[in-house]
Amino acid sequence: MQTRLVEMSGGTPVWTDVADSGGWTVVNLEQIAAWDPDVIVIVHYRGDSSEIAASLVENATWQQLRAVQEGRIYGFPADFYSWDQPDVRWTLGLRWLANTLHPDRMGGFDVVAEMQRFYADLYGLDAATVETTILPALQGSVE
Repeated sequence: MQTRLVEMSGGTPVWTDVADSGGWTVVNLEQIAAWDPDVIVIVHYRGDSSEIAASLVENATWQQLRAVQEGRIYGFPADFYSWDQPDVRWTLGLRWLANTLHPDRMGGFDVVAEMQRFYADLYGLDAATVETTILPALQGSVE
């Protein structure tokens, strides 16, 4: 799913040359350093991905990577579930990722407005319910 999201958002996933088909591929820091990606997006299913991204920015080893030096390391958003999974929220993740990779092409992305539209259209929730129920659960790099 993550590979497809990156491709659909106009990015080039660096891991496809080592990816195992049909599952997760475990890579080490040396492999990430060899790729030296332009952008790093952190996914964390048990906590706030932006906290992990912030800790990596502070890590001297990670500071050698171009994406970290240029301030292009992000935590993938989540509310009750991460937006990178095969769940209806993947559409929010796609829009967020496209804006993160190509802000000049997206014309701005207001994550709160997008969430309100998403939850209103899909679940019939009003803006006040989204603000009091969904927004407090929002995590990741959504500024």
